[in-house]
Amino acid sequence: MAAIPQDKDYFEAILSQPEDLQLNAKSRFSLKITYGMPTNIDPETSLPETITLLQNYPNPFNPATQINYALPEAAEVTLNVYNLMGQRVATLVSQQQSAGNYSVTFNAEHLASGVYQYRLSAGGKVLTQKMTLVK
Repeated sequence: MAAIPQDKDYFEAILSQPEDLQLNAKSRFSLKITYGMPTNIDPETSLPETITLLQNYPNPFNPATQINYALPEAAEVTLNVYNLMGQRVATLVSQQQSAGNYSVTFNAEHLASGVYQYRLSAGGKVLTQKMTLVK
């Protein structure tokens, strides 16, 4: 295999005209360089459009699970877990939060197996999901 020249002009020539670069028929991979494409995402367009409370993962779980939610704007947020009798068994979040996507870990090792509900209150909306703890 021939060594690739380390000459700066050689690389500038290849990068200025990538269509002139010919690949060997035995090549398994190729690299396409595209100029003028953005390399980052505009933070304003990546914000959620609505308040969202996703299903926990994994579900059923033992002993911990992830709860994800999204806020389109800053709000006072509470995220509580309730048993089926309506008793609050955990408060996961109780604070002002800015717009964005959030993930909270709920560790239920001290709770009995069963079905629980988690409730997100933010921006005047209340969203609820069910989750199952299996020990």
